[in-house]
Amino acid sequence: MPTENIEKSYEKSYQTLKARYSSEELLRQAARRRCHLNYQRISFGRLNGQKNYLRTLLPQAHAAYYLGSFHACISLCGSMLEALLQMFLRGELKREGIISFGFYYQGSKIEKVTTQEELEKMSFNDMINFCKQKKILSEELFRDLCFIKDIRNRTLHERIPRFRETEGRFVLTLRKGNYISRVSLETQEVGELRENGYQITAYYCLSRMRRIFARLLAGS
Repeated sequence: MPTENIEKSYEKSYQTLKARYSSEELLRQAARRRCHLNYQRISFGRLNGQKNYLRTLLPQAHAAYYLGSFHACISLCGSMLEALLQMFLRGELKREGIISFGFYYQGSKIEKVTTQEELEKMSFNDMINFCKQKKILSEELFRDLCFIKDIRNRTLHERIPRFRETEGRFVLTLRKGNYISRVSLETQEVGELRENGYQITAYYCLSRMRRIFARLLAGS
């Protein structure tokens, strides 16, 4: 493409993005979400390759939430938690030389993982089962972990599940066959997000993902 055409194309793209992302209303909504999140800095401890990778994803998840890209935010939260659990288990394997627990992998019961290759075969569900058996998270955080995983999957394959106001609280209901699970938030926590149940879902995933990160990275 001739240089002149490249410059025209660049200028057109610049003006389009400027109009899209510099509108006052968009920025005010982003500021409201950022203020409402009211987050505290997460300490990543001693940095390594995997931690650096996660640290670069964290501001992307925030940016997606602030700008209203709720699908992207939820997807990133789920992916980051999966990567975090694998990093945590890698540390356990390095320290102990073995990870002993019981879960089912492709129809065969496995009670120990001794190599990096075996660890990499573990699914998100496998890693969550390990967290449950070893109680490395509080019951509340473990429940949040499971919900974020299910919300991420539902968002990717169907649509974002939405919080709805019920009897003075905001409740999200997930159905798996005949099984129904619910998570609820106090109205006070939801605040001005209440106008959009989908942004409440993104807020829930981001805020709880941050809590899980803070717990598993503490002292690492």
